[in-house]
Amino acid sequence: MLIKKNQNNILLDRLNNHNYKVEPSFHAVRCDLAKNLSNKLIHNKDSMQNRMLGLFIKRILSHKKTYAKHCLSRGIGQVVHFSSGNEPLNCLYSWFISFIMGNINIVRVSDRADSDDLRLITDISKILDEYNILDAFVHGIDKSFFSDAASKVARVRLIWGSDNTIASIKSYKTPINCTDYIFGDRLSGCILDLSNLQKRDLTSSNQLVSGLCNDLIANEGALCSSPSVIYLISNGLDTSIDMLHTLLDHVIALSDLKSPWNLALFNKKTIYNQQKMCSTEHPIQISNFNGYTLQYTSSFSETKNLFRTFEVVTASCLKEISFLPSNMQTLTYYGIRPVDMSPYIIQNVLRLVPVGMAHQFDYLWDGIDLFTSLSLKTYLK
Repeated sequence: MLIKKNQNNILLDRLNNHNYKVEPSFHAVRCDLAKNLSNKLIHNKDSMQNRMLGLFIKRILSHKKTYAKHCLSRGIGQVVHFSSGNEPLNCLYSWFISFIMGNINIVRVSDRADSDDLRLITDISKILDEYNILDAFVHGIDKSFFSDAASKVARVRLIWGSDNTIASIKSYKTPINCTDYIFGDRLSGCILDLSNLQKRDLTSSNQLVSGLCNDLIANEGALCSSPSVIYLISNGLDTSIDMLHTLLDHVIALSDLKSPWNLALFNKKTIYNQQKMCSTEHPIQISNFNGYTLQYTSSFSETKNLFRTFEVVTASCLKEISFLPSNMQTLTYYGIRPVDMSPYIIQNVLRLVPVGMAHQFDYLWDGIDLFTSLSLKTYLK
């Protein structure tokens, strides 16, 4: 179901209809719907976002046998999802986990969703209607009206957005047993040790090149799991910086071949004040070399210039990395082993994965097990 602008009464009827029932987790009908949806999205060659969502659905479905073997569970009730403005489709990921756990879902799509976002959501709504699943997506209805009405009947709220957005949504009254899960602003980083790498090894088929291309540029670099800081470990600083330049040159070349974005500019001495994404025609020139800006245009919006900015921090060894942002979400690594990282690093990140896996989320988000959080389990003895 897709509820649009001026359909407030339909929204209220949907929210207050008590005939909707939760279902067992990984219910056969829902799994069949998910499999068909995943296949459709994965084979969409015109949208990287669609393919990423399709692969995510496939990963979640792979847990069916293991999960069902160890417990009997069902949905927890009505789950309300609030999408973020800067990445309107993030809510589809939380929606799917909640959906496959057997819940009744209502998702508010950001007013900043573009035509491609709405086309995908419309397609998903049609598939849900075909399977007689009553989950609803809402777009165009006043944010305050939705937040007030939906919060009153929510068993769980999943909230994406800035601190101000989250505070505003949390101000609305909820049932006493309602639980909130918050996904706010976060940063991510990457640790690279290139000391054992040779320039001749850096080709478009190199695993590091393809992995870094995926982490930095996939989904237009807008995801909070895209690195905004690269920690470069090296005894020979000049050599490693030169190697990093070569590595990024190959990343750029690969992006032209494997992604729907064309690189317009690569300036090694331009940084955009540590902003992750911004839209402007003229990058700000900074005299000191301390970062990179990748500027490229989206094939979906040829007039929009996009900037992916990240900072480079150098260290001679892992022990010198003594500071990480408090809101560090994902830390990718290459050329080192997690076992060699200090307890400080491991205890201050929520995800530690190899380069290339920054966006390969599963059911653990920001340290929260969403399988457990969005279901009720039956105790058997």
